[in-house]
Amino acid sequence: MNELKNKIVIINSTELNNEAHENMYTFGISERDIKDWGTESINQFIIECRDLYLSKKPNIPMIFYSWFDNQAGQLRISMVSSSHNKLPFGSRIQECELGEMLDNIYGTEDISFFKKRKLKVWCTEI
Repeated sequence: MNELKNKIVIINSTELNNEAHENMYTFGISERDIKDWGTESINQFIIECRDLYLSKKPNIPMIFYSWFDNQAGQLRISMVSSSHNKLPFGSRIQECELGEMLDNIYGTEDISFFKKRKLKVWCTEI
């Protein structure tokens, strides 16, 4: 977390994709890491990331969001201005609770995810 704290600089842009990309950080997570860390550790890490983003953001309403990229094996976090009124995904997404997103990481999600082909994204306004 200290490394992220020293690196992170939050930008605000009128261009949604640029803002999302510049504010994004990725964390590679192997299957072994998933087993070793457990749900509670990853949950706490994401909450700490959210709190860090909150402390670094400009004085405007923003949306912090997180998702797990199954293909890349990465936990991803980013933040965009609330004024965009949407998240920057080209694919279909399903906004969900943090626990549901963690179910996606741990493979305990509802099979309907695969039928609907929606990426589960946890987001919160900060």
